[in-house]
Amino acid sequence: MRNEDKSWLLTDAKGNESGPFTYTQLKEKYAAKQIGGDTLCMPKTLFGASGWKPLSSYFHDFEGEADTASASLPADSAISRGENPDAVARSVMTRYREAYLVARATTAIGGTVKVVAICLAVFVALAGIVIASSERGSVPMGIGGVLIGLIFGVPIYVLGVLVSAHGQVLKASLDSAVHTTPFLTDAQKLKVMSLP
Repeated sequence: MRNEDKSWLLTDAKGNESGPFTYTQLKEKYAAKQIGGDTLCMPKTLFGASGWKPLSSYFHDFEGEADTASASLPADSAISRGENPDAVARSVMTRYREAYLVARATTAIGGTVKVVAICLAVFVALAGIVIASSERGSVPMGIGGVLIGLIFGVPIYVLGVLVSAHGQVLKASLDSAVHTTPFLTDAQKLKVMSLP
């Protein structure tokens, strides 16, 4: 699909999203100098986003800056108030580190739930088999134990998969946010994302 045929989301300096807009609507906003080539945008998709990029990186006929402050730092931002950029970067890095900690913990909890589900299913199935192999047991009891183990184990395992997947989605969202933040250098971004 051509870029001209996609729907587009825009964001201002405060992170407020607007849209979706058609290419024709973008051209109208550009002509009215409400947006410029430096305005951050991304195509609206069903399966996530590739990250915010300047409009001019998708459309070469959008150049220059908007009359609004859409691409500059907001007037009330820490840097525009004269705060030390290093202090701002440390604050942002702390925020992202804690968010990554939550994402890793969510993924680990999902993994633990999966292990518990497997152990529970095996334990119940073995208990049914042991009872079936005893003097008073029967084959239907053994089969029943295996089925009960599966009935309890499979849904709990699926829950663990969903929790792990949520943690992975959170990590991916954080990766996109860290990658596009203007407050960190590339080295700081790699450090926050725990990449070499």
